[in-house]
Amino acid sequence: MSGATGRVAAARPRTGEVLLADAALQSVELDVDRGRARLRCREAELEFEGVRATTLLGPWDGAPGIVEHARVVASEPQGICVEIRVKYSTVPRVYRVVCTAVRRRVPARARRWPGAQFIRPASDLR
Repeated sequence: MSGATGRVAAARPRTGEVLLADAALQSVELDVDRGRARLRCREAELEFEGVRATTLLGPWDGAPGIVEHARVVASEPQGICVEIRVKYSTVPRVYRVVCTAVRRRVPARARRWPGAQFIRPASDLR
């Protein structure tokens, strides 16, 4: 456990490990100030901490898609790289996230970080 927070340290994922597969994409959240990102799917969510680089938000505009897989492509003491392949109705996209930690959670309830920016579908912005 990490002292004051009372959180249990997560095991470091191994290269090749699939964190999520065949999951309906619901939203993407980004907290730039804290270097965090969250990929929320119907079945589970991935939380990335210490984000150093990402193409995750790329052209995502809220279009429905299926996360074909989120797979660890590198896991080293300095960081973790996760490849996320999303299949949209028009074209698949591959994203990368380089971070210091990634956690997979099955959401018990909807929650959001204070200060996080919710990336809304373009249709909601009209």
